[in-house]
Amino acid sequence: MNIPSQRTSIPTNCSFRIEDAEDPWKFDDLKFDLIHGRALLSCFRSPKTVIASAFQALAPGGYLELRDPIFPFKYASPPPENCALVKWNNMIVEASTKAGRPWTNGAHYKKWMEQIGFVDIVERKEYAPMSSWAKGQRNKVLSVWVQRNILMGLEGLSMALFTRVLGMEKEEVNELLVGVRADIENTKIHCYSEGRHHLQLIFDGSFAVCSLKND
Repeated sequence: MNIPSQRTSIPTNCSFRIEDAEDPWKFDDLKFDLIHGRALLSCFRSPKTVIASAFQALAPGGYLELRDPIFPFKYASPPPENCALVKWNNMIVEASTKAGRPWTNGAHYKKWMEQIGFVDIVERKEYAPMSSWAKGQRNKVLSVWVQRNILMGLEGLSMALFTRVLGMEKEEVNELLVGVRADIENTKIHCYSEGRHHLQLIFDGSFAVCSLKND
């Protein structure tokens, strides 16, 4: 990919580097006050190794912040039998695990961070409904964003894993996704996504974290 490593219209104290986070981190003597990552659950074969690299790259008192969804999705009430959304979610977990990049890794971040040596770890659990079934104005608005986001990305999330890993034909995947989209929009299916926000300190210290709460 021909991606420029340096933009021209940026502040003088800002620079871009394109690296593979799973390779050894080579920043010479540079140490960071904050390293932020999100939506990384499909990226790495060994997220723990990447977290360890971040630990070594932080300055004393520095922070690592991670945000990722937790798979599989959850339900406030039992979903119907033969629910396409449940089937899709189980297949995503199966395929990503076979591919060596399990989408269930987000649930282990806190444990890995403790093992690596981070202290004062804060873990916030946040919940987002897939449709407008949940009560409260905040949940209604949030569900619009979440639903639109997943509907727009559904084919991209599914096609490579299902065809290359599970051996499905493209037509089979598209047929499955018709039912998945219908289930996502069905307010009788009380599906929600759990997200986890982690903030960790490399050495002892204190800090405050602000996070939106459910109504």
